[in-house]
Amino acid sequence: MRVSTFTLVWALILSFGTTAWSQQETPPNYPWRISDSKAPTAIAPLPPASQASHSSVRFFGNQEKQDGTGAAKGLSNQVPEAPQNPLSNPQDQRPALNTTSNATDPDYGNQQRPSSWCRIGEIERIFGTTRRGANVGGFVQAGYHDFNLPYMNTRSDRVNVHQVWGFIDRPAERTSAWSFGYRVDAVYGFDGQEIQSIGNPPAGAPSGWDNGWDNGSYGSALPQAYVEMANCDTKIRMGRFLSPFGVEQVPSAENFFYSRTYTRFYTEPFGHTGVIANFDASPNLTMISGLTAGWNTGFDNNQHGFNYIGGFRYQPTCKMSLSVTNSIGDTGYRGSGVLQSAIVRYEVSEKLSYVLSGDYLNLQSNDEFGIVQYLFYKVNPCLSFGTRMEWWKSDQLFTSTRSTWDFTSGINYRPHANIVIRPEMRMDYGAAALDSGRMIPAIDAVFLF
Repeated sequence: MRVSTFTLVWALILSFGTTAWSQQETPPNYPWRISDSKAPTAIAPLPPASQASHSSVRFFGNQEKQDGTGAAKGLSNQVPEAPQNPLSNPQDQRPALNTTSNATDPDYGNQQRPSSWCRIGEIERIFGTTRRGANVGGFVQAGYHDFNLPYMNTRSDRVNVHQVWGFIDRPAERTSAWSFGYRVDAVYGFDGQEIQSIGNPPAGAPSGWDNGWDNGSYGSALPQAYVEMANCDTKIRMGRFLSPFGVEQVPSAENFFYSRTYTRFYTEPFGHTGVIANFDASPNLTMISGLTAGWNTGFDNNQHGFNYIGGFRYQPTCKMSLSVTNSIGDTGYRGSGVLQSAIVRYEVSEKLSYVLSGDYLNLQSNDEFGIVQYLFYKVNPCLSFGTRMEWWKSDQLFTSTRSTWDFTSGINYRPHANIVIRPEMRMDYGAAALDSGRMIPAIDAVFLF
């Protein structure tokens, strides 16, 4: 089954007119995925004792945010817009339209919008920029949730240090002449095993690169290691880099919500090994194109994986942007097929923004669909409110393609320039929900350094 980009975008508009959920069904094991023993009721059954304990996730950094290809030119500073990526070069960013997290809001210290209680100043960086122009920094994120999800947040009723994230980044500058740069990211924490290169061979029990860097329920990973070159309108990246798919990011500081969607975890890749390029075709249009050794690989190739990634980021007006990304070919550990993804962002008012994303995945004649809606309201740089509703279904996980829904409502509060607190309430329904209809409270904090 093939779906055109036009069909996918049109399906985004119509999709929320229908609902379907039913009783929970026990799914078969993903052939490419090892269940995480830290989830007592995880979707996939536990692996044999001889196999390492790993789980898959997609990795951070949608290309649109990493390289600023959202191109939100002319936006008001009061719009609840996606902030500059704190893990990338600030000079290489053009903010997208939607709010992600107050942790990365570029307007957090803007005294041109004074508030009687929101005066938090600038972020105090421990490392900052070296003499040779490299940026060094990161964040620490710890959280608590009352009930397990089938992925990521799988150890409830205790405080978990999810991510201790560090990076060193000397970006290639966009000038008239070619310049060169590099980047390396490292992470340790409860999410560490989720971020490792689960696309490496052998399928189901990957090895190599950062796999096996485990410490009980915790683990380490090197999600990025690449070199790049750039001129005034082109950037080329070679090595292991983050996938251009998705609104939500794997680095938790990038997201508005503590928890993540089923679509982000199961349907979208999180990283690739290969080469990818961005080209600014016009002030409002950026094209992306790349070749990779499948999905979620770390300098290795699984079952001859080889796929093409292409798409564009277009902003027709200062209030709206459209992102389309496609993956075509052999993913390696998941088989051959097509992933089509579209994201529409719209600035409703100076403080209110809306995001609609949709994914269609067809691999080996198995379909997955994911549609997510976000609504964000920014009171000021210290306080924002957000809601998220997702519909997701999978032929590969549930043979009857029964639907799963989740609804999340949360707050981002910033009491200090280096600290963001994110409480949320979430409710899941349908096939993949571990306890359908139960309210799941959670709270976490992000500390930038």
